[in-house]
Amino acid sequence: ICPEKGLHQLVDAFIELAGQRPKARLRIAGYLAARDQAYRDEQAQRLTAAGLDDRVDWRGEVDRQGKLDLLHSLDVFTMPTVYHESKGLPVLEALASGVPVVLPAHGAFPEIIYWTGGGMLVEPNSPTALAEGILEMADDAEARCGMSAAGRAAVHEQFSDDAMATATLKEYEKVLCMN
Repeated sequence: ICPEKGLHQLVDAFIELAGQRPKARLRIAGYLAARDQAYRDEQAQRLTAAGLDDRVDWRGEVDRQGKLDLLHSLDVFTMPTVYHESKGLPVLEALASGVPVVLPAHGAFPEIIYWTGGGMLVEPNSPTALAEGILEMADDAEARCGMSAAGRAAVHEQFSDDAMATATLKEYEKVLCMN
């Protein structure tokens, strides 16, 4: 939970979409460094001021089972980073759990969506675009289910331990054969 991961943008998006979806809930999890406590408190205060604190579930840092429970409780996952995320491991974990994603169109995210088909991209650094993407995903159950299945299958096929080990071995073989 830090400014770089874009929680403030998610809070803005949730405030924007909450009026249109009275049953929508926001679940927030992640490591919180001491230096980011004031940032986290500011986001909580903004949600309280908007009258939404009873619709927010702050999970904090979760263990493996807590992460699985969280992911299985979600309809949509987002991580609206303000920087160009180079890995997106939490995104792959969400996809592996069958949770479709709404992500900013920068960093590794376009490639992840291209390879998995597990979600949609929105304009970066735009809480409005993020809210619209989440609402679009929420309103189209058929597309959401299709993205869920595609993302899960692709991650298990392309990003499993076995798939990654095989790909790494092939790269080593290429290098060794060049000498």
